Amino acid sequence: MSIFSLNGKLLKRFGEKRIYQEPVFNSIANSIALTNDKQDNIYLVFYNQNRIEKYSPDGKLIIKSDRKLNYGESTVRRSETRIIEGFGKGDIMVFNRISSGIGLDNKERLWTATYIRQRDYSKEEEPSDLMQFEIFDSYGILLGYLPLPEKYTETYRIFGDRMYFVESRNEMCIYEYKIIEK
Repeated sequence: MSIFSLNGKLLKRFGEKRIYQEPVFNSIANSIALTNDKQDNIYLVFYNQNRIEKYSPDGKLIIKSDRKLNYGESTVRRSETRIIEGFGKGDIMVFNRISSGIGLDNKERLWTATYIRQRDYSKEEEPSDLMQFEIFDSYGILLGYLPLPEKYTETYRIFGDRMYFVESRNEMCIYEYKIIEK
């Protein structure tokens, strides 16, 4: 991970990139979502790896966590050749997705949407059939699970005790949910 200033100067570099046998997979597998807390610690979740990491402001690894999955962390699930409109014929590779997004609430709890199982591309499936929220404390301890809200989108943000889901495809709106204690 590299962090640059607005004028392009390298400020810090930290974390480890995994290198895979399939070169095309390296950039996809190392794709992340990130957030930070009030102390400027940086939290990363990898979309295609079973990794959640927390770094200090100076780039020191504080927590490295994984979780039990109902499927394996693999590189390529399937590959097929398709004709892609506007681009021609090409290979499409489908990889296991593990996480989708990350956020911290006002109590410094880490939320990440994690895949319970992998999508079956031969049929329509709702995100709530595939994923759930996993909630961790600031030390990486799993606190529990919550189902996805009815209007879930992969683009979400947490501010204080509110979660916002950005629907930019069909409805062009933002859904707001309040995080409450039970």
